[in-house]
Order: sequence, then C-alpha cells, then structure tokens
Amino acid sequence: MRALITSLLRFLLYIPRILFYMAGIVRHYNKGRRAFKKALKKEGLPSEVVEVLSREVEINLGWVFKLPRHILNHEEFNTLHDEDSD
Repeated sequence: MRALITSLLRFLLYIPRILFYMAGIVRHYNKGRRAFKKALKKEGLPSEVVEVLSREVEINLGWVFKLPRHILNHEEFNTLHDEDSD
C-alpha cells in the first residue's frame, strides 16, 4: 500500500514538470519564430515573402502535445497498474 501511495505522489509531482517542459518548448518556438520574421523584415523583404518563408520553415510541435499520452502508455506505468489489480 505504501508503494502505491509513493508512486501516486511521484506521478502527481511529475505532472507539473511535464507541463512546464511543454510550456518552455512552446515559448522558445514562438520566440524563434518571431526573431526569424523580424530578421527577414530587417533585410527588406516584402511582408508576403516573409509570411511564405516563415510558413515553409515552421516546425510541427504536435509531438509536444502527444507527450502526456505517451507517458501514460509507458510500460512502467502499465506494469504498476497491473500489479495492484491482483
């Protein structure tokens, strides 16, 4: 029973860590995108060209939001759940 409580508390303390990690990735991504657009505009490119180039170079951040689902489907989490159901 003590192991169950300990693992539950560890998991609950891990959730904010994941959320801050995801927020940091998104923040750096947005900052880089703004800096890229600003540098292109500083070079004197038209705004249409800047928009097209920024869309072409854009990185897909969909994997960041799939991360919590991956963690919940992890083997260690599933084996802990299976052990307690006996």
